[in-house]
Amino acid sequence: MSAENELLGFWRRRLKDQERHLVVVVGLAGLFVLHESSQQFRIQRSMVLDLAERWGARSYEMPNGDVVVTVARNNRGDADELVSELFDWILKDAQLSDEAIRKRVDMFSLPEQIHEFRQAIARYLDSRDAEGPASGLVRPDPDGAGDAVLKGPLVPAMLDRLERRIMRSDIRPFVERQAIYEKPASPDGRWLPLVEERRISLARLRERMFPQVEIASTNPLFTQVCRFLDERMLHHLMARRSRPESKVSFNISVHTVIDRVFDTFLAQIPEVNRQNLMVEIHCGELFQDVTKSLAAIQRLRGHGLGVIIDGITLEFLPYVRIDKIDHDYLKLMLPRGTVPLLESGSRIRAVRKLPLERVILSQCDHEAAIRIGDALGIRLYQGWHLDQYHASPKA
Repeated sequence: MSAENELLGFWRRRLKDQERHLVVVVGLAGLFVLHESSQQFRIQRSMVLDLAERWGARSYEMPNGDVVVTVARNNRGDADELVSELFDWILKDAQLSDEAIRKRVDMFSLPEQIHEFRQAIARYLDSRDAEGPASGLVRPDPDGAGDAVLKGPLVPAMLDRLERRIMRSDIRPFVERQAIYEKPASPDGRWLPLVEERRISLARLRERMFPQVEIASTNPLFTQVCRFLDERMLHHLMARRSRPESKVSFNISVHTVIDRVFDTFLAQIPEVNRQNLMVEIHCGELFQDVTKSLAAIQRLRGHGLGVIIDGITLEFLPYVRIDKIDHDYLKLMLPRGTVPLLESGSRIRAVRKLPLERVILSQCDHEAAIRIGDALGIRLYQGWHLDQYHASPKA
């Protein structure tokens, strides 16, 4: 049964039993016309669905992108708090007035407004009027319940199926945290966490949800998968109402930084807390479009956020002047298998030209990485070896 007919069935039951409900018709399609950001549309839609689930409400997803939420009013405070969270958090927009947002949300108290509610949902029951500017962003799921096994190469059709699965997932189990540590000045000192990185583990997500899909970073569609993860990360941070009291970094793409959704995300974070936010931009993406990347970094700086350039390899380093790009920190990858690359004089010279006080040796999974960092004068490290052996307090 379609969501529209299910909603009509809900109306008929309320007509008979006269139970008290609050119905909220969230006109996301109309909001999309105003903000014109597909990322913002999808994040807001998924957050509305999560809101309904958290408050024990029922949600109906309309084909044009709107969402209708119905909540029993046995406890009036719950319904009022749901509405407050909807306006003050989920739909809050950096560039839209509160009045413009409220005009696109209709609310009905049942049974008093049972007939007005029926008139409001009439537009969804006429298929000719069901489509709108945002309807193309809400595609039917060819897998039915979404549990079908996904198998094969990452091609456009598979990308659509991955998007639906990722966007419907509870992302919290896949959010990883890893600290960036500062080496103590004395041998008996404690390694101090400087920044906490938060990222969604694509490897774990893939293993759990689509292990038979062939995903390679060299695939042109891989960046689209990363953008899906960006949306889920912003969703995660917004749903948690993050207001970081200490330094926190997260990885998102240049495309997401310059998208309007990022302004909306920042609008929910008090300025006093923004100074603790850092965005990590991968150098591979940075050099794909230098002009766009520099504009993204400028936007981050304009909002008072920090910048970390991630993914620098020893092979890549001698050929770029990465130190000329505005940043707070540079992540130089040094996993175990890359140590022999330092035997090259050109690579050593390239490392020494960097502002070493800003260099983070990342992916450190062996003690030799710390010895090498010491020899080079580097004080900042990140990796599994640090997590396991150096993060705990000294006995």
